[in-house]
Amino acid sequence: MIAGCSGGGSSTSSTTVATTTSVPAEARVDDGQLLIGLLLPTDAPLVADAIGQTAQQVVDEINAAGGVLGQDVDLQSAEVGTSATASTAAVNELVEAGVDAIVGPITSTNAITIIDVASSAGVVTCSPSATAAILDDVPDRTLFFRTIASDSLQAQAIAETVDNTGARSVMVAYVDDAFGRPYTDAVVAGLRGRALQVVDEIAFPAGADISATIDEVTAADADVLVALGAGTELASLLAALGDVDPASFDAVVTNDAVRSAANQAVLAALPAELRTRITGVAPQILDRRLEASPIVFSPQVTDCITLLALSALQADSDSPPLIAGQMAPVSSGGRLCRSFETCAQIAVDRQIDYNGPTGVTELNRVGETSRASFDRFTITDDGSDELGDVGGLTVSL
Repeated sequence: MIAGCSGGGSSTSSTTVATTTSVPAEARVDDGQLLIGLLLPTDAPLVADAIGQTAQQVVDEINAAGGVLGQDVDLQSAEVGTSATASTAAVNELVEAGVDAIVGPITSTNAITIIDVASSAGVVTCSPSATAAILDDVPDRTLFFRTIASDSLQAQAIAETVDNTGARSVMVAYVDDAFGRPYTDAVVAGLRGRALQVVDEIAFPAGADISATIDEVTAADADVLVALGAGTELASLLAALGDVDPASFDAVVTNDAVRSAANQAVLAALPAELRTRITGVAPQILDRRLEASPIVFSPQVTDCITLLALSALQADSDSPPLIAGQMAPVSSGGRLCRSFETCAQIAVDRQIDYNGPTGVTELNRVGETSRASFDRFTITDDGSDELGDVGGLTVSL
């Protein structure tokens, strides 16, 4: 069970991101070789292994296809901890190694520190997994990109999932923290944009007794409940609902944090009446074309590295600002292609539109994923999640 990385590696609810100011970037040496740095989280070894494996495989495929600018792409890695000091040290290690671009960070809590440090050094950053909506408003976006959908886009996917139930009225319950509040604003805006009646929005205090608040939720006259939050607080909200009135809503729609492994026991203990009504919505972070066990964040890591390589190819340079200027153009508006090799052949005389493992890769002019694929999953008897017959969807900003 893999949760999104809006906050820490365990999707904790302490997501806070300070605003930054633009810092003039240092000029990087254009030496003709694309060097990509990879940030691997020390607190999530399985995710680190998965990301490292995917990154190396993609770089090997690019080099087997002729590389970039007549040379092999090189890959350097650094381990990054959870603190701002550790994040800064990891980025500086890669900067000193001469990287042109960095793939990472994994979590949104690390993102703002890393973005600031990398941008100040004149290095492109591409995160495959930091989803927090608060990153939408990073002041200087010229060198920062995301290949995973922001929570703002996931909010639209949640609104569409509610709409697909045929419901006319919705109650929104959310964990009252730095993650839940902006996320709820985006979801409610999406619901109202689809002419769905939002009966009420009720905040649950993070880490506190929610028994009194759950009575307000179950008393609502609404068809569907949208439950939003990060970490174990979201599972606690659902458990409280199960204790009071598991059949109070025809359907319950929730965000990706519910599928965290830390929540599995709680979900397994839910009454079947409630558990079978839950539909979760999450960015598609597995390459479903693979016959073997898919690797988490494989599509997003593949997209980051491939877009960086194709952008360097189009710019005919490994200069980070020139690479950054091509990231959006190579992902839209040209001839469709799915791999570096195919795209590189087309790019000789045509504009390319790279679409990676999910078949949907599109960055807008500020470096955000503007179109993305989402999984919709249900909860099984043992508390794990499965795609089943719910089906996915593709959403655009």
